[in-house]
Amino acid sequence: MPAIGFPTETTVPDNAQEGAGRLINCYAEPLPEGAGGDFVRRRAPGLSLFANTALTGFRGMIYVPPYGLFAAYAETLVLVSSAGAVTTIDTLEGTEPVFAARNNKSPVPDIVFVTENGAFVATTSTVADMGDPDLPQPNSVCFLDGYFFFSIADGRIFASGLNATTINGLDYTTAQARA
Repeated sequence: MPAIGFPTETTVPDNAQEGAGRLINCYAEPLPEGAGGDFVRRRAPGLSLFANTALTGFRGMIYVPPYGLFAAYAETLVLVSSAGAVTTIDTLEGTEPVFAARNNKSPVPDIVFVTENGAFVATTSTVADMGDPDLPQPNSVCFLDGYFFFSIADGRIFASGLNATTINGLDYTTAQARA
């Protein structure tokens, strides 16, 4: 009977077919000659609790240095500091997963969340509706080269102003299968 090839390292192979898997929360240690095998696998600690929000309904998060981790839960946005302190920021409407992005504005970047209820701008103390009449209901947001990009259900993609949250109703393109 052929031997089962168990992994001996944690690195991911270039091709999934190349390896026997990878080690997670353990490590392989070579055994001396004459032992029953080539390696022994030893347990290693995994994740540990860093912060406890005591909230349920996780929706998404974004890390914004130097403030920390903005984490969206059902109807709530919290800020987790680098020390693990949790501060409730404000209500973030909805319970579905969110999309989040931040821009390069200095010294304080804009942080945008898109929920099933619209687009919201967050700070370390408030959440406000973007309220831009030129932006239809978005379903996602991302950031590239100084601009927020908002996609909407009909295939249009709107761009914000440079390092801003304002939208010009004419700044859009349409996603197409063929150019």
